[in-house]
Amino acid sequence: MRRIARLCSLLVIASACSTSAPTVVRETVDPSALAAAVASAMASERASQTQSPAPASSPTPSASPAEEPTAVSSTPAPVVQRPATPAPTPLTAANSAPSSGSGYINYHGLVVDGDTAIGIPDVCLVVGAFVCGSRSDANGVWAIALPAGHAWNVIFVSLIGGYESLSIWVDSLGQEEMLVPTVRMRRTAVGTATPATGYVRFHGRVVDANTGVGLAGICLVIGSLGCSADKPRSNSEGYWSVDLTSQPYWDITFQSPQVHYRTVTTRVYSLSRNDVLVPDIRMRPQ
Repeated sequence: MRRIARLCSLLVIASACSTSAPTVVRETVDPSALAAAVASAMASERASQTQSPAPASSPTPSASPAEEPTAVSSTPAPVVQRPATPAPTPLTAANSAPSSGSGYINYHGLVVDGDTAIGIPDVCLVVGAFVCGSRSDANGVWAIALPAGHAWNVIFVSLIGGYESLSIWVDSLGQEEMLVPTVRMRRTAVGTATPATGYVRFHGRVVDANTGVGLAGICLVIGSLGCSADKPRSNSEGYWSVDLTSQPYWDITFQSPQVHYRTVTTRVYSLSRNDVLVPDIRMRPQ
Protein backbone atom coordinates (compact mmCIF):
# COMPACT_ATOMS: atom_id res chain seq x y z
CA MET A 1 0.00 0.00 0.00
CA ARG A 2 2.82 2.38 0.71
CA ARG A 3 4.15 1.73 -2.76
CA ILE A 4 0.79 2.57 -4.38
CA ALA A 5 0.51 5.76 -2.30
CA ARG A 6 3.91 6.88 -3.46
CA LEU A 7 3.06 6.17 -7.11
CA CYS A 8 -0.18 8.11 -6.76
CA SER A 9 1.65 11.06 -5.27
CA LEU A 10 4.06 10.99 -8.19
CA LEU A 11 1.10 10.83 -10.59
CA VAL A 12 -0.47 13.90 -9.01
CA ILE A 13 2.78 15.76 -9.27
CA ALA A 14 3.09 14.77 -12.88
CA SER A 15 -0.41 15.92 -13.64
CA ALA A 16 0.15 19.22 -11.95
CA CYS A 17 3.29 19.70 -13.89
CA SER A 18 1.52 19.13 -17.23
CA THR A 19 -1.20 21.74 -16.59
CA SER A 20 0.81 24.55 -15.09
CA ALA A 21 3.47 26.56 -16.72
CA PRO A 22 6.83 25.05 -16.29
CA THR A 23 9.10 27.03 -14.15
CA VAL A 24 11.63 24.81 -12.63
CA VAL A 25 11.44 21.13 -13.45
CA ARG A 26 13.27 19.10 -10.84
CA GLU A 27 12.18 15.68 -11.95
CA THR A 28 10.88 14.41 -15.25
CA VAL A 29 8.38 11.49 -15.03
CA ASP A 30 6.86 9.69 -18.01
CA PRO A 31 3.08 9.52 -17.25
CA SER A 32 2.50 6.37 -19.30
CA ALA A 33 5.35 4.57 -17.59
CA LEU A 34 4.12 5.75 -14.28
CA ALA A 35 0.59 4.53 -15.02
CA ALA A 36 1.91 1.14 -16.08
CA ALA A 37 3.95 0.86 -12.90
CA VAL A 38 0.93 1.76 -10.81
CA ALA A 39 -1.25 -0.79 -12.62
CA SER A 40 1.40 -3.46 -12.16
CA ALA A 41 1.72 -2.69 -8.46
CA MET A 42 -2.06 -2.76 -7.96
CA ALA A 43 -2.31 -6.10 -9.78
CA SER A 44 0.34 -7.69 -7.60
CA GLU A 45 -1.32 -6.24 -4.51
CA ARG A 46 -4.69 -7.77 -5.51
CA ALA A 47 -3.00 -11.10 -6.19
CA SER A 48 -1.46 -11.10 -2.74
CA GLN A 49 -4.81 -10.28 -1.10
CA THR A 50 -6.75 -13.02 -2.94
CA GLN A 51 -4.39 -15.70 -1.50
CA SER A 52 -5.70 -16.52 2.00
CA PRO A 53 -2.87 -16.37 4.42
CA ALA A 54 -1.99 -19.66 5.91
CA PRO A 55 -3.11 -19.81 9.52
CA ALA A 56 -0.39 -19.51 11.98
CA SER A 57 0.36 -23.01 12.93
CA SER A 58 0.89 -23.63 16.57
CA PRO A 59 4.22 -25.03 17.25
CA THR A 60 3.91 -28.77 17.18
CA PRO A 61 5.80 -30.33 20.02
CA SER A 62 8.53 -32.37 18.68
CA ALA A 63 8.04 -36.02 19.27
CA SER A 64 10.26 -37.20 22.01
CA PRO A 65 12.64 -39.72 20.75
CA ALA A 66 11.84 -43.26 21.79
CA GLU A 67 13.75 -44.32 24.79
CA GLU A 68 16.52 -46.56 23.88
CA PRO A 69 16.20 -49.97 25.49
CA THR A 70 18.59 -50.54 28.31
CA ALA A 71 21.31 -52.91 27.35
CA VAL A 72 20.83 -56.23 29.12
CA SER A 73 23.77 -58.38 29.80
CA SER A 74 23.56 -61.75 28.20
CA THR A 75 24.87 -63.28 31.43
CA PRO A 76 22.00 -63.62 33.95
CA ALA A 77 22.56 -62.18 37.39
CA PRO A 78 23.22 -64.84 40.01
CA VAL A 79 20.19 -65.73 42.11
CA VAL A 80 20.86 -65.99 45.83
CA GLN A 81 18.79 -68.77 47.30
CA ARG A 82 18.15 -68.56 51.02
CA PRO A 83 17.18 -71.69 52.89
CA ALA A 84 13.61 -71.60 54.07
CA THR A 85 13.25 -71.52 57.85
CA PRO A 86 10.61 -73.99 58.95
CA ALA A 87 7.94 -72.70 61.26
CA PRO A 88 8.30 -73.89 64.83
CA THR A 89 6.05 -76.78 65.76
CA PRO A 90 3.67 -75.84 68.57
CA LEU A 91 3.76 -78.03 71.64
CA THR A 92 0.32 -79.56 71.83
CA ALA A 93 -1.09 -82.64 73.47
CA ALA A 94 -1.02 -84.40 70.11
CA ASN A 95 2.74 -84.07 69.67
CA SER A 96 3.94 -83.92 73.27
CA ALA A 97 4.97 -87.58 73.13
CA PRO A 98 7.71 -88.49 70.65
CA SER A 99 6.57 -90.28 67.52
CA SER A 100 7.86 -93.70 66.52
CA GLY A 101 11.34 -93.53 65.04
CA SER A 102 12.00 -89.98 66.31
CA GLY A 103 15.10 -91.08 68.23
CA TYR A 104 13.48 -90.23 71.59
CA ILE A 105 11.88 -92.39 74.28
CA ASN A 106 8.86 -91.24 76.25
CA TYR A 107 9.35 -92.00 79.94
CA HIS A 108 6.35 -91.46 82.20
CA GLY A 109 5.10 -92.41 85.62
CA LEU A 110 3.83 -91.17 88.96
CA VAL A 111 5.58 -89.49 91.89
CA VAL A 112 3.89 -89.81 95.28
CA ASP A 113 4.32 -89.12 98.97
CA GLY A 114 6.24 -92.02 100.50
CA ASP A 115 3.87 -92.22 103.48
CA THR A 116 0.43 -91.45 102.04
CA ALA A 117 0.92 -92.54 98.39
CA ILE A 118 -0.78 -89.30 97.30
CA GLY A 119 0.55 -87.73 94.12
CA ILE A 120 2.91 -84.80 94.62
CA PRO A 121 2.47 -81.80 92.28
CA ASP A 122 5.25 -79.54 90.98
CA VAL A 123 8.05 -82.07 91.26
CA CYS A 124 10.84 -80.99 88.90
CA LEU A 125 12.69 -83.59 86.81
CA VAL A 126 16.37 -82.71 86.48
CA VAL A 127 18.38 -84.56 83.82
CA GLY A 128 22.05 -83.82 83.21
CA ALA A 129 22.01 -80.22 84.48
CA PHE A 130 20.32 -77.86 86.89
CA VAL A 131 17.39 -77.45 84.50
CA CYS A 132 13.79 -78.45 85.10
CA GLY A 133 13.18 -80.56 81.98
CA SER A 134 9.65 -81.45 83.06
CA ARG A 135 7.45 -81.40 86.13
CA SER A 136 4.59 -83.40 87.62
CA ASP A 137 0.99 -82.24 87.29
CA ALA A 138 -1.56 -81.74 90.07
CA ASN A 139 -1.94 -85.52 90.45
CA GLY A 140 1.78 -86.32 90.47
CA VAL A 141 1.79 -87.63 86.88
CA TRP A 142 4.96 -86.82 84.95
CA ALA A 143 6.44 -87.48 81.49
CA ILE A 144 9.70 -86.61 79.79
CA ALA A 145 11.21 -87.44 76.38
CA LEU A 146 14.89 -88.40 76.35
CA PRO A 147 17.21 -89.57 73.53
CA ALA A 148 17.17 -93.29 72.90
CA GLY A 149 20.15 -95.57 73.37
CA HIS A 150 21.20 -94.31 76.80
CA ALA A 151 20.46 -94.88 80.45
CA TRP A 152 19.52 -91.60 82.16
CA ASN A 153 19.82 -90.40 85.71
CA VAL A 154 16.65 -88.47 86.58
CA ILE A 155 16.55 -86.42 89.80
CA PHE A 156 13.15 -85.58 91.33
CA VAL A 157 13.15 -82.25 93.21
CA SER A 158 10.04 -80.93 94.95
CA LEU A 159 9.46 -77.26 94.07
CA ILE A 160 7.01 -76.85 96.94
CA GLY A 161 9.57 -78.16 99.43
CA GLY A 162 9.14 -80.58 102.28
CA TYR A 163 10.55 -83.62 100.43
CA GLU A 164 14.00 -85.07 100.02
CA SER A 165 15.30 -85.09 96.44
CA LEU A 166 15.29 -88.53 94.82
CA SER A 167 17.49 -89.84 92.02
CA ILE A 168 16.66 -92.85 89.79
CA TRP A 169 18.08 -94.39 86.63
CA VAL A 170 15.83 -95.06 83.63
CA ASP A 171 16.56 -97.15 80.54
CA SER A 172 14.14 -97.97 77.73
CA LEU A 173 15.77 -101.37 77.01
CA GLY A 174 14.91 -100.98 73.33
CA GLN A 175 11.30 -99.93 73.85
CA GLU A 176 9.80 -96.77 72.36
CA GLU A 177 7.83 -95.97 75.52
CA MET A 178 8.68 -96.74 79.11
CA LEU A 179 6.39 -96.75 82.17
CA VAL A 180 8.61 -96.07 85.18
CA PRO A 181 7.66 -97.62 88.54
CA THR A 182 6.07 -95.23 91.02
CA VAL A 183 8.59 -92.82 92.54
CA ARG A 184 8.09 -92.40 96.31
CA MET A 185 9.55 -89.28 97.92
CA ARG A 186 10.19 -89.05 101.64
CA ARG A 187 9.36 -86.03 103.71
CA THR A 188 12.23 -84.04 105.21
CA ALA A 189 12.59 -83.84 108.99
CA VAL A 190 10.67 -81.06 110.71
CA GLY A 191 12.71 -77.86 110.96
CA THR A 192 15.21 -78.86 108.29
CA ALA A 193 13.27 -77.76 105.18
CA THR A 194 15.57 -74.76 104.74
CA PRO A 195 19.10 -74.11 105.99
CA ALA A 196 19.88 -71.55 108.67
CA THR A 197 20.67 -67.96 107.74
CA GLY A 198 24.17 -67.62 106.29
CA TYR A 199 24.34 -71.27 105.26
CA VAL A 200 23.94 -73.18 102.00
CA ARG A 201 22.52 -76.70 101.81
CA PHE A 202 24.26 -79.02 99.36
CA HIS A 203 22.61 -82.40 98.80
CA GLY A 204 22.53 -85.24 96.32
CA ARG A 205 23.25 -88.91 95.94
CA VAL A 206 26.33 -91.08 95.63
CA VAL A 207 25.98 -94.20 93.46
CA ASP A 208 27.93 -97.10 92.01
CA ALA A 209 29.26 -95.98 88.61
CA ASN A 210 28.44 -99.35 87.02
CA THR A 211 25.06 -100.23 88.50
CA GLY A 212 23.62 -96.86 89.56
CA VAL A 213 22.76 -98.30 92.99
CA GLY A 214 23.03 -95.89 95.92
CA LEU A 215 26.05 -96.38 98.17
CA ALA A 216 25.52 -96.27 101.93
CA GLY A 217 28.01 -94.98 104.51
CA ILE A 218 30.12 -92.89 102.09
CA CYS A 219 32.01 -90.28 104.12
CA LEU A 220 31.95 -86.59 103.08
CA VAL A 221 35.30 -84.97 103.87
CA ILE A 222 35.14 -81.16 104.04
CA GLY A 223 38.04 -79.05 105.19
CA SER A 224 40.28 -81.91 106.33
CA LEU A 225 41.89 -85.04 104.95
CA GLY A 226 40.47 -87.52 107.43
CA CYS A 227 37.09 -89.17 107.67
CA SER A 228 36.42 -88.67 111.37
CA ALA A 229 33.32 -89.76 113.21
CA ASP A 230 31.77 -86.29 113.01
CA LYS A 231 31.82 -86.19 109.22
CA PRO A 232 28.48 -86.50 107.37
CA ARG A 233 27.73 -89.74 105.53
CA SER A 234 25.31 -90.98 102.90
CA ASN A 235 22.22 -92.83 104.12
CA SER A 236 21.19 -96.38 103.28
CA GLU A 237 20.05 -95.34 99.78
CA GLY A 238 23.09 -93.21 99.01
CA TYR A 239 21.51 -89.81 99.73
CA TRP A 240 23.53 -87.16 101.52
CA SER A 241 23.05 -83.60 102.70
CA VAL A 242 25.31 -81.03 104.34
CA ASP A 243 24.89 -77.38 105.38
CA LEU A 244 27.95 -75.19 104.83
CA THR A 245 28.65 -71.51 105.36
CA SER A 246 27.88 -69.29 102.40
CA GLN A 247 30.85 -68.79 100.10
CA PRO A 248 31.37 -69.09 96.31
CA TYR A 249 32.30 -72.80 96.35
CA TRP A 250 33.34 -75.79 98.41
CA ASP A 251 35.44 -78.87 97.64
CA ILE A 252 33.87 -82.07 98.94
CA THR A 253 35.67 -85.43 98.94
CA PHE A 254 33.67 -88.66 98.97
CA GLN A 255 35.50 -91.57 100.62
CA SER A 256 34.50 -95.19 101.05
CA PRO A 257 35.40 -96.31 104.63
CA GLN A 258 35.89 -99.89 103.45
CA VAL A 259 38.07 -98.64 100.55
CA HIS A 260 35.87 -100.53 98.12
CA TYR A 261 35.55 -97.50 95.85
CA ARG A 262 37.91 -94.91 94.48
CA THR A 263 37.82 -91.54 96.22
CA VAL A 264 36.06 -88.76 94.34
CA THR A 265 36.52 -85.01 94.94
CA THR A 266 34.09 -82.54 93.44
CA ARG A 267 33.75 -78.74 93.62
CA VAL A 268 30.26 -77.44 94.33
CA TYR A 269 29.15 -73.85 93.70
CA SER A 270 26.46 -71.98 95.61
CA LEU A 271 25.89 -69.23 92.99
CA SER A 272 24.02 -67.10 95.56
CA ARG A 273 21.58 -69.94 96.33
CA ASN A 274 20.79 -71.41 99.74
CA ASP A 275 19.83 -74.86 98.40
CA VAL A 276 21.94 -76.65 95.79
CA LEU A 277 21.17 -80.04 94.29
CA VAL A 278 24.44 -81.72 93.27
CA PRO A 279 24.43 -84.21 90.36
CA ASP A 280 24.98 -87.85 91.27
CA ILE A 281 28.45 -88.68 92.50
CA ARG A 282 29.50 -91.81 90.57
CA MET A 283 32.12 -93.89 92.36
CA ARG A 284 34.02 -96.66 90.63
CA PRO A 285 34.98 -99.89 92.39
CA GLN A 286 38.66 -100.38 93.15
